[in-house]
Amino acid sequence: MKKLGIIAFLILTIIIKAQDNKSYSLVNKIIESNSILQEKDLIIYSIRDGLLLIIMDNNDIFLFNRNIERDNNFQYYGSLKPKKKDIKMIKDIFKDKGKCHSDKLTWKNYNYKVSNGNNNYFLIKSNSKNYCEFELSVVIQPTPIDANFYRFINSILFNEIIWKN
Repeated sequence: MKKLGIIAFLILTIIIKAQDNKSYSLVNKIIESNSILQEKDLIIYSIRDGLLLIIMDNNDIFLFNRNIERDNNFQYYGSLKPKKKDIKMIKDIFKDKGKCHSDKLTWKNYNYKVSNGNNNYFLIKSNSKNYCEFELSVVIQPTPIDANFYRFINSILFNEIIWKN
């Protein structure tokens, strides 16, 4: 019985590790297949691995969604320009990336008080390094990044969900 418990633990660990790497793999696939995104500083945010936004350090915002009917890959479907009031906030997030947590935050290592909703994924990619990476839920308190910026990126994707789908 003890061996069965150890085997179950090892299988569960492998499954959890594979899930932890799923969002990162999807993001890398998008970056590798879009030359405009390669070698750039990026902010990446997705909800449920189905809707994704990428903010470049020049403030361009690109939107991708997963095409489930065709090939289950992400496809580009639009771009946005942030309002002037949001540009400073975006620049500050890129500039302050060193103030973020250094390890990837997940349910296993994040001390949250409130959590609800779909899973999300966030990453700042700068000079080929990862910063502020987390995979938690859309509704989370405290937020692992600046609360105003977190509301900003969620509002973009919520508007896309409500008006485009």
